[in-house]
Amino acid sequence: MKTPATAAVLALLLATPSALAQVQPGPNLTPNGIPYTYSPRAGAFFLRRPPYSPRLFLPPLPTVLPAPPIGVPPIAPAPPPPPLAYAPEAAPPPPPQPLGWVFTRYTVCPEPRSCPVVFVSVGADGLNVRPAGPDSPPIVALVNGTPLVVLDRRGSWTLVAPACPLAPTPLWSWTAGVPLVACTP
Repeated sequence: MKTPATAAVLALLLATPSALAQVQPGPNLTPNGIPYTYSPRAGAFFLRRPPYSPRLFLPPLPTVLPAPPIGVPPIAPAPPPPPLAYAPEAAPPPPPQPLGWVFTRYTVCPEPRSCPVVFVSVGADGLNVRPAGPDSPPIVALVNGTPLVVLDRRGSWTLVAPACPLAPTPLWSWTAGVPLVACTP
């Protein structure tokens, strides 16, 4: 004979799957990687919260798209936009501004007559640069290792432009009394 109290207890036990659940041996994961508990009495799989996580992470639901109506051809994708108009070819950059003339023997390069860039290499404070040729007074001195772009060659003299931005140093040339300049980092 069942009493209402017995029926209520039995219904309560059957309604709570965690009280009746038993963990099956092996990996207790769904194909999507979600842990589960199997309750043979309830006959269903119940998802349980992983012990390391405060929330239950469910996989995203698949998006169901409605089927196109029968007899209607599928919509063709839109053609790609036309390519943008090409910009006109840029004019070549202007040649570097000449710095002045230097004595060629105080520069180094593997082939001095065909080298487009030379480097200052002098035993003194710096290489004097003259604005108008060998007879003009020096205006600045370049420290050793300064790269220079060769613009013209005439005899033992080379017209150069700086290959890097130049900045004055706190030193002056002993031989000419002009400021020493070097490449900025």
